Amino acid sequence: MSVQIDPSQFPKPRFPVGTVYRPRNRGECTVCNILYTFDDTGKLIKVRYEATFMHAGQRVRMYDIPEDRIEKYLVSVPEPGAQA
Repeated sequence: MSVQIDPSQFPKPRFPVGTVYRPRNRGECTVCNILYTFDDTGKLIKVRYEATFMHAGQRVRMYDIPEDRIEKYLVSVPEPGAQA
């Protein structure tokens, strides 16, 4: 049996797509995707972030970035309504 998830259940993310942060061991990282995990009853379990950065001329994608890491190294948050 599959559970239908109502889009209104998706919480507003703390860091929208396009947020830029700069950790110590990498260049400038940009949030490119937000992933939500729901259990089989439709309850929200986890919010994860994906981010990309450039390394040696190639775009590298990191998965499962915690919110506190983005908050600690935050550079800029896009304006509401701005294109990401």
